[in-house]
Amino acid sequence: MNIFILASLPDSLTRFRGKLLLSLIKNCAQVHVSAPDLSKDTATTLAMKQAGIYCHDIAMTRTGVHPAQDIFTLFTLIQLLHRVKPTHFLAYTIKPVVYGIALITGQGYAFNNQAHAHFSVIPHIMRWIYKIALTHATCVIFQNPDDQALFIQRGLVQHAV
Repeated sequence: MNIFILASLPDSLTRFRGKLLLSLIKNCAQVHVSAPDLSKDTATTLAMKQAGIYCHDIAMTRTGVHPAQDIFTLFTLIQLLHRVKPTHFLAYTIKPVVYGIALITGQGYAFNNQAHAHFSVIPHIMRWIYKIALTHATCVIFQNPDDQALFIQRGLVQHAV
């Protein structure tokens, strides 16, 4: 197997997915990880490489809606995936989730109308993006059953793991 994991923050790979990555290395032929500015986070990159994990930078803005930048990210990701040829793809947090199998780690600001009181269309856009992305995801995993219930209630997913 060839696993590819997409993150939006480099250090989240070790802080939140470290045990998963080590388990995958023990059971898989190859594990690749990608995050914006991953190579600049030398501690994370070193830990990944020492574990036998392949590291890749990706041009991605973590927050906000930037259509031109997001399209560039998509094309860059497609090129990277074409080179790596993964058999499995896992993404977590809002932006990476729109590109593959979804690991929902929390509702995030997409469901917090108060966070966007000055521009309340953002939560609606983010929910729409989630709906589109999750419609095509082959698997949606939730860490929190309340989040799963909310996503089902809002029609963003039909069922989940």
